[in-house]
Amino acid sequence: MSTELFKAFLTGICAAAPLGPVAILTFQKSVEHGHRWGWITGLGGTVVDTVCALVGLYALSLIEGFLDQHRQLILILGGLFIMVIGFGMFIRKTESSFVKDDGKSQGTPWASMLQTMSLGFLSPAALAFMLILLSIFGLSAVDMEAPVYLVLLCVFAGDALYWFFFSLLASKLGPHMSAKLQLWLCRVAGVCVAAFGVVLLIKGIIM
Repeated sequence: MSTELFKAFLTGICAAAPLGPVAILTFQKSVEHGHRWGWITGLGGTVVDTVCALVGLYALSLIEGFLDQHRQLILILGGLFIMVIGFGMFIRKTESSFVKDDGKSQGTPWASMLQTMSLGFLSPAALAFMLILLSIFGLSAVDMEAPVYLVLLCVFAGDALYWFFFSLLASKLGPHMSAKLQLWLCRVAGVCVAAFGVVLLIKGIIM
């Protein structure tokens, strides 16, 4: 059971890692208003990922036989998909995205959280990416020894922890970062995500 919970924790971290609209908004709010505001903003993405995990756990249980028969194909396609995400992060132009505004933005951190939730739920890739991660880590509502609520709690914890440190670093380093440095950090993150995809691809090929 502890292994499943650890895998769920890692699933949460991996689900939060790709740099997309949620990360950009969280970065901006962290720079503009500080760590607490930025973290609450990022938690909107955590809610989305946890809901997707809930749906994914039961969806995968319905196609368990198919997954067992096509584990190699899933690893290969999942690895390719994650490599594409990493490549997208690498080529993303951040100069106009990770910027601090004039400081006149209004609202509350909870409004920002609702905004990131909207961005996440409207993204067609959110559920697909979660399904891939759950399949890769072998998590399904039918086969798990751990209760579903504990697995979801671990997904939430991993996701929330990622945004905690992301917003903390953004609030501390963001105001001092040039657009060029932001671009290179995005590229390094893209390489790391793509490397994870390569590992999965190789694992699928040599199975």
